[in-house]
Amino acid sequence: MRNQPAAEVIESLMDADELGQLIKKSRSWVYQAVQAGNVPHIRIGGNVRFSRKAIRKWLEKQQAG
Repeated sequence: MRNQPAAEVIESLMDADELGQLIKKSRSWVYQAVQAGNVPHIRIGGNVRFSRKAIRKWLEKQQAG
């Protein structure tokens, strides 16, 4: 992400609600997974965000077993 323009990076980030919708899980499940260190995330101030690219790779890894 470091070589991307800031606007592209921001557009590629999701919040917990968006991730929950994507993977059909509740927002509380997403936050529990963050606290357990089970899902890749980024902390920006007090906010948790998720890179679409990192989530895509994480989902592929989960699917592979």
